[in-house]
Amino acid sequence: MKNKFLIALLCSVVPVLAQANPVFVKTGSYKGKAAFILNDLPFYFSGVNSYWLMQKQAQHQGNAFVENLFEEVKALGFNVIRTWAFADGHQWTHPSDPAILQKSPGIYNEATFKALDYVIAKASEKNVKLILTLTNNWGDFGGIQEYVKWAGLSDSKEFFTNEKVKILFKNHLTKILSRKNSYTGILYRSDPAIFSWELCNEARIPGDTTTGATLRNWYQEMARHIKSIDSNHMISTGEEGFDISQDYYSNEYSNTYPFQGTEGSSYQLNTVIDEISYATAHFHPNSWGLNDQNDGNKWIKDHIELANEHGKPFVLGEYGDVQSFDVFDWLATLSQEGGAGSLLWGFLPLLVPKGITEDATTVRYPKNAAFIGALSAHAIQMNDLRN
Repeated sequence: MKNKFLIALLCSVVPVLAQANPVFVKTGSYKGKAAFILNDLPFYFSGVNSYWLMQKQAQHQGNAFVENLFEEVKALGFNVIRTWAFADGHQWTHPSDPAILQKSPGIYNEATFKALDYVIAKASEKNVKLILTLTNNWGDFGGIQEYVKWAGLSDSKEFFTNEKVKILFKNHLTKILSRKNSYTGILYRSDPAIFSWELCNEARIPGDTTTGATLRNWYQEMARHIKSIDSNHMISTGEEGFDISQDYYSNEYSNTYPFQGTEGSSYQLNTVIDEISYATAHFHPNSWGLNDQNDGNKWIKDHIELANEHGKPFVLGEYGDVQSFDVFDWLATLSQEGGAGSLLWGFLPLLVPKGITEDATTVRYPKNAAFIGALSAHAIQMNDLRN
């Protein structure tokens, strides 16, 4: 009986011990460049996007999928995963889908939350950091259109301007930040397994071609709300890196679409927001009409330079089109210019979850062994930059 009592007592204090002296990734400088700092050392990374972790865990496909992905990611030298911490309403799926996190405003599926708990706990166990994205510009998994619908509206722009909609989203932020992990007992806002909060995946306001101020103001308002609850974690925008003019960028791109202001976003304006910890941009040249290999090098260099001008580390949050371009040329530019991290879009493990389709934007291990091997070598190179 005494032994059983002692074991129960030790188990009960494990979460408390885990919280005793948590160390969070912060921003700072290293060799004259803005950088991430962990344990007083620079933290550089090469990681992957696996947006589906919570959803597939919630759909009862078994722990093997999440477990397998973390095992492979760790073995390959990747130390950051970007994944979704939202799944809103049922317009993107069906009402009984267990992957739905927020069924209606403020009404959450506890089983789905426990699936996210598991993902975060597993990341902590494997010493992998998570970038958790909080909503989506696109209709997949609900996103901004679902919030607008919940408020009885129809224009997606209202997500960024309507006070009722903004309150609904702030309530979601509060819920996420205040969640206590059912596996570890650690509040999300106090969990060092979380690298940062990302406000929205690829936010856009099409047709808002004036100053980019609407989206910039929304980023700042939501970041301030997070900071009022969570002083531990960094915050990023999750943007693509578009701008309202080409004034801050090279004039040699093969297409000027990203700088025409048609998507209502200004990377330059967003990067200077005090509450935004680091700069981020994506790069999907085929989708943007960019057809020159060197477009990627210029894109990365331009965005790093702007970020560093404002003392912010830069992360290439997504890069795709890996079958059309030499992405390792881009990644070499990223490391040479002082980029802090990069995340491959569409990483699939050996065990591919049901409902996830392999296409030109995804890379599967070990099927694409040569590519993954080269990417693993880049990850080791990025890890070595801290030495």
